[in-house]
Amino acid sequence: IIKLENVLASDRHNLSAQILVGRSYLALGDPARAEEALRHALQQGADSSVAIVPLAQSYLQQGKYQDLFAQSPAGLDAPQLRARLLAVQGNGHLQLRKLNEAQRTFEHALRLAPDALAPQVGIARVYLARGDRQRAKNNIEQLLQRAPQDAEIWFAQGELARSSRDFEGALAAFNHVLESKPFDLDSRLGRAEALVNLNRDDEAFSDLTAIWSTREQDPQANYLYALILTKIGDADKAQKILEKAALGLMSFRSEYVRRHPPSLLLMGILHFRNQHYDEAFPPLDRYVQIDPGNAAARKLLAAI
Repeated sequence: IIKLENVLASDRHNLSAQILVGRSYLALGDPARAEEALRHALQQGADSSVAIVPLAQSYLQQGKYQDLFAQSPAGLDAPQLRARLLAVQGNGHLQLRKLNEAQRTFEHALRLAPDALAPQVGIARVYLARGDRQRAKNNIEQLLQRAPQDAEIWFAQGELARSSRDFEGALAAFNHVLESKPFDLDSRLGRAEALVNLNRDDEAFSDLTAIWSTREQDPQANYLYALILTKIGDADKAQKILEKAALGLMSFRSEYVRRHPPSLLLMGILHFRNQHYDEAFPPLDRYVQIDPGNAAARKLLAAI
């Protein structure tokens, strides 16, 4: 990146360098700076075919769903490129738990590019989000046979293992992703959750530190840190971290919070700890519907 920045310092109109800078920041887990570079390149006349998809990925990683969905595949000539953009948008719908819309978007992408992996991975993740673990498992296993090194498939495998509380399996899958994408913050977050559940808190803290370097108020990362503090008996600091996490939640759109399971759980915990039981019930009830196997959430809900 330093060399590319030096090129841009001498020639701000070097669009190829600008796009490479954006892609590099995206790979390094800094979507905000990636967005800045890619938007600048497009404003200067860069070819949208090389900038739109990474720009969409930067929006996805920042939770900027309105900007993400505003990107139109109609302006892209190649069917494969339109399919890639649709797959990113499908992941946005998936994050918002708009599962029908996510599936429709992934299926649209597959009609454009029947052999594309990303929309097929997306459909497997939709099955998982609906609680159909067996169908998700079958799809993921078939995809791994086709592309055994694909990071997106391994991420889905990690999510599948985590949903079954197979934290050793989740750890192995997220490790596989991070071998090829060491700055993938979602995989680091998944690995951190697995490590916390395996009582390997020092290793989990290392991942959380990496996440905070670019996502300081990530609510799930702060929630996991609060769990670590609670386990070692530092309840006061854990409460302060949960309050910090609450500030992080306020920065997200309300629609995201209502549909994002970790945010629902965290919101319920915060209201419960503050004895706001009427406010704690809806997010905890919604979370338990999504993840009925979470004993801690069910215990909190039963105590209201």
